Amino acid sequence: MQSIKWLRFARTITILTPKYKPMTNPPSFLLLNLDSYCETNTLDKVYSCNRAIGKLIKSGSLNSAHKLFDEMPERDTVTWNILISGYSRYGFPREALYLYNQMVNQGVRESSSTFSTILSVCCNAGFYQEGSEIHCRVISLGLDLNVYVGSALVDLYLHVGLGDIALRLFDEMQERNLAVWNLFLRGFGELGRSSELLGLFNNMKMEGVVPNPVTFCYLIRGCGNERLVDEGKQVHSHVIKIGWSESDLFVANALVDFYSACGRVTDARTSFEVIPAEDVISWNSMVAAYADNEFSLHALETFARMQLWGKKPSIRSFVGLLNLSSSNENLLLGRQAHCLVLKMGFDAGSIHVQSALIDMYGKCGDIDGSVSVFEDAPNRMESCNSLMTSLLQCGIVEDVVELFGLMVDEGLGFDEVSLSTTLKALTVSIFASLVSCTLLQCCAIKSGFESDIAVSCSLIDAYSRSGHVKLSSQVFEELPSANTICYTSIINAYARNGMGMEGLGILKAMLQKGLKPDKVTFLCVLTGCNHSGLVDEGRMVLNLMQKLHGVMPDRRHYSCMVDLLGRAGLLVDAEDLLKQAPAQNNAVMWSSLLRSCTVHLNEAVGRRVAKVVLDLEPADPTTWLQASKFYSEIGEFGTSMQIKEIAVARKMRRDIGYSLVEICSFAVLVELPRIETLQISNLSDDIRVPHSLENLDIEEGDEIDLFELPSWTSERGSKVLVNVDGFGAVGDGISDDTQAFVSAWKQACSTTKSVFLVPLGRRYLVNATRFRGPCADKLLIQPCKGAPTALTIDSSSAVRVKGLTIKNSQQMHFTISRCQNVRLSDLLISAPEDSPNTDGDDCISIVNASSSIKMKTIYCGPGHGISIGSLGKDNSTGIVTKVVVDTAFLRGTTNGLRIKTWQGGSGYVRAVRFQNVRMEDVSNPIIIDQFYCDSPTSCQNQTSAVAISQVMYQNISGTTKTANAMKFACSDTVPCSHLVLNNINLVKMDGTAETYCNSATGFGYGYVQPSAECLNSSDKEFIVKQADDARPSEHYLIHTEL
Repeated sequence: MQSIKWLRFARTITILTPKYKPMTNPPSFLLLNLDSYCETNTLDKVYSCNRAIGKLIKSGSLNSAHKLFDEMPERDTVTWNILISGYSRYGFPREALYLYNQMVNQGVRESSSTFSTILSVCCNAGFYQEGSEIHCRVISLGLDLNVYVGSALVDLYLHVGLGDIALRLFDEMQERNLAVWNLFLRGFGELGRSSELLGLFNNMKMEGVVPNPVTFCYLIRGCGNERLVDEGKQVHSHVIKIGWSESDLFVANALVDFYSACGRVTDARTSFEVIPAEDVISWNSMVAAYADNEFSLHALETFARMQLWGKKPSIRSFVGLLNLSSSNENLLLGRQAHCLVLKMGFDAGSIHVQSALIDMYGKCGDIDGSVSVFEDAPNRMESCNSLMTSLLQCGIVEDVVELFGLMVDEGLGFDEVSLSTTLKALTVSIFASLVSCTLLQCCAIKSGFESDIAVSCSLIDAYSRSGHVKLSSQVFEELPSANTICYTSIINAYARNGMGMEGLGILKAMLQKGLKPDKVTFLCVLTGCNHSGLVDEGRMVLNLMQKLHGVMPDRRHYSCMVDLLGRAGLLVDAEDLLKQAPAQNNAVMWSSLLRSCTVHLNEAVGRRVAKVVLDLEPADPTTWLQASKFYSEIGEFGTSMQIKEIAVARKMRRDIGYSLVEICSFAVLVELPRIETLQISNLSDDIRVPHSLENLDIEEGDEIDLFELPSWTSERGSKVLVNVDGFGAVGDGISDDTQAFVSAWKQACSTTKSVFLVPLGRRYLVNATRFRGPCADKLLIQPCKGAPTALTIDSSSAVRVKGLTIKNSQQMHFTISRCQNVRLSDLLISAPEDSPNTDGDDCISIVNASSSIKMKTIYCGPGHGISIGSLGKDNSTGIVTKVVVDTAFLRGTTNGLRIKTWQGGSGYVRAVRFQNVRMEDVSNPIIIDQFYCDSPTSCQNQTSAVAISQVMYQNISGTTKTANAMKFACSDTVPCSHLVLNNINLVKMDGTAETYCNSATGFGYGYVQPSAECLNSSDKEFIVKQADDARPSEHYLIHTEL
């Protein structure tokens, strides 16, 4: 937009510029008498105009200066330099560059001042390409050896990050004064090449250039950036000899910053005490130094003393205090600091303070506070990074990935912190896959962050967690200069996948390179030895780490070694080593040894260990189960049963674990414009669709005709097309096409590389039929028993259903069970209110073991609404994750958006989002029910339940038939958490709409009606009403629903 304005301004300049026409035949008397006078007067006029332009620019009248510039009949180099410098001074770099271009086009020769000014403009504004082009012109005019032009070129290439080119230009300069040396020292320190600063400083002294305080500030800052303690102390000694450690304020503060960055708080305090108390800079530096090194009392004392002296805290002090609150998880201190930030007005003007606030609330576990600060902060990449870190800290990993996508979509960009945090979220997410990691690596490569240490280490970890160690190794090998952290990451990758010998090889290469391993490195090596059964190598590593490298093993190293010896059957050695461990009373290590005793049936050691384990963790059900199993294995069944009875009497409950395995996706396409009572289960992985249909995202207004593709292709060649029309299907909506569908399905299932095709634009009448897989020679076709479900997608992946209409089904219309990556769009599902099963979830029901389900443009009604349910029945485990319902209309349904679970179950429902839903006369528009019971009599509450968390309702509006517009009836023992409400407007005609909560926590933002303050309450049962006559009752906790 600025460039467009400037073009308009340029056209104005062209219009305003006078058009001078030289006289072809001037009078002879002018030639005879006035030649010399005209020449002198022209020079004087240019000089006076230049002075006038300069005065106007200094007074801030840039437009007036430019107008005078346009009115000048003649201009010299100084005129152009003054105006270019003026535009640069007032923050118009593009206009300054445009003026320089006009200057060159008009044939005006540049001076050294011209190049010095325009190169500074390119450097500060980031016009690096233009700066390199100007460098070429400098060389062509022979001004590259000028000290001012040369220093501007050096500064340009240092800003670009091309330190070697800058060094070469610096060496070629014939004259290098103090300003040039300071410029170069600052640039090398900012490039992370601080280890070379002392060598440059010695060369500077050899040339006879005397340093000033600014020189030492740059040297000290560079040493602090790289934590070069010894080199920094050498510089400090030199400063003391000269006498600037006390006399120069900036050098003294630089010393405080240096020692605090290196963790030398005592030295920082010593440097601080020699500075006058009235200096505000040093006070803030010391507060930050104490805070960064977690000296809480000293930081608060110094902060208070600073205010007693009447000095105002700076941004650095607040950032230090907020970081201190984050590291100690001291929410009270963080909130106090936040209040002071608000009082002093730092909340709106500093992205550093806002990022520190978001980070503080996240690390203290108050994600609501992080979101609140984030919403008030400007939409910038730094605040997004802080929120991503907070979400990761609180375990909301799916939102981290979603926020990264939002940053890309909104054009905010991303940096190495964004990529590293997103990769860390993927490593702990249940939805992590090779594809997601590869996509992020592509983003890193395209954005130039593939060589960043944090991004590379996160990639190594992410790939190794999904079992792709070769890709982790490839990332490591492509690093230009791997440090200790990188070597530790690849060793851990090998260890995680049972490749202990490879990890030992990496450790050897690391030592040969001269890098020093730390505690984490040795822990990863021992873990690899443990997973690979390398007993002798593990003992050698444990001995070498303390004798040769001076790293003392802690509890984690001993635990790993005890497990290694136990797995190898060396139980006596493991017991002796455990007694030498620094934390002998650690139940995890003794439990590991007991497990090994059980495997190897070592009765003597096992009895001693079992007694210790039960004494250390009497309340842990896992230890009692282990002890019971041990006695059972050695034949003492009475003792085993006695231990189990004790555990039952204490009502101990063991959490049920789960495993997730990524398999190759297969796709089945079912796209019917209209269908009557069709049921599909266990779709086969032998039936595939074209590669171009693998993208199953539902986009707004997606009208692509999928069946107009001319061919079916894949990496394995052509497919066998099985068309239902070829088996007698009529497709007129009247004739019965059931047998044709069954025959076509049977043929497709018995044929390799086949495609089951239902042509678009037809209407098929299909009775209740089960299409079953996995497909084989013997295909079972089962008739429907009882009231059927119209359409069931079962045990399938990558399924897309679009443009489907289902009417008057006998029970549920559409069920998704044990599926992944299902996309539904443009569905019309209706049933009369008196249908045979109006109390069933007869619109769309998502049941157990389903994830990544996305629905868009759904119509339901009457009957029931959209449900995630039937989880935890008969004390089973139910898991449903990553469900999105976007754009739906529910009319006259019983229950709108429901999540229901049976009592006594386990598992979880998480990462669910309902958005853009309109309701009309719906009973229970929003409902979560963890007390579901299908008995005609009352069911008593049980202690276990399916956990429900991370559920978001956004843009939900309409009318409710029941008083409870929103009902969150959650278990007391497994409460619902992280429920988010945004822009909710549900009303009842008589104005009595209310929200009911039992053991549910979350927050609402934006407009929420009826109010959901009960989500913020700590009370188990809480109800928010619009009318005074609505009262809570006990029937919310006991259900008798059939």
